[in-house]
This record gives sequence, C-alpha cells and structure tokens, in this order.
Amino acid sequence: MQSVILLTEDEAAVRELAAFILEREGFSVLQANGAAQALQIFQRAERIDLLLSDIQMDGMNGIELAQKVLREQPETRILLMSGFPGYTSVVADHGFAFLPKPFSANALVARVHAELIPLKSAGPEGLPKAKALKQCG
Repeated sequence: MQSVILLTEDEAAVRELAAFILEREGFSVLQANGAAQALQIFQRAERIDLLLSDIQMDGMNGIELAQKVLREQPETRILLMSGFPGYTSVVADHGFAFLPKPFSANALVARVHAELIPLKSAGPEGLPKAKALKQCG
C-alpha cells in the first residue's frame, strides 16, 4: 500500500519541488499551502501516514498543526521542517522529527523513509506489532 503524505508548506516552490521528489519515490502526496488547508485535507482524507510540515507559517504553526492532527489520528508520523536551526530543540521537546532546510532530495527521501519504517512493521491500525498483539489478546 502506498504511503500517504500530507505536505504543508506555504512557499509554493518548496512545496511543489518536495512533492515532485516524493511522488517520484512512489509516495502519494497531498499538498497544502498552510495549516488551515492542511486541516481541511486531513478531515477529508481516508488516512494520512505522515504529516510533513513547515514550522513557520501564517496563522497556525507546524507544531500546533501536528498536535491537532495527532489528537484526531495519533498513529500519524510527524516530520517538521524549517530553515531556522533554533527549532531543532523545540521540535525534539515535542517528540517530533526535524528536517532542516534547505535539504537535498536524498536527505528528504531518507528522512521520510526513516519516519515511515515503523509503519511497515506495524500491526492492525498502524500500531507496532507488539502493541497490536497485546490489544488482540
């Protein structure tokens, strides 16, 4: 099954290039130009495996967006990106993965794969196999 990525980036050129790179790697990419649009897409989507979002956007920031998404769909993986290195520790404090901008195509793909690897070994409902087994038995 193809992984679904919700890509939220307010800079069109960055968003479109990242989407192109990820689609070329076989991912299904839903694009949003900001948090408000991302939430609309999220509500309509059957599932989102990974939220890949810029942090600094007008209105709601990427951390707030990630928190809202996780309240609705806790199994969603989160990867936040920013050109401001000061966000590294803030993102880590929230337990999210971080991708510094600018990034290469290889770095983007590697980081996305790293975040989605746990899903490939997941049991029912995206839970890690050990947790899924505990729930079943």
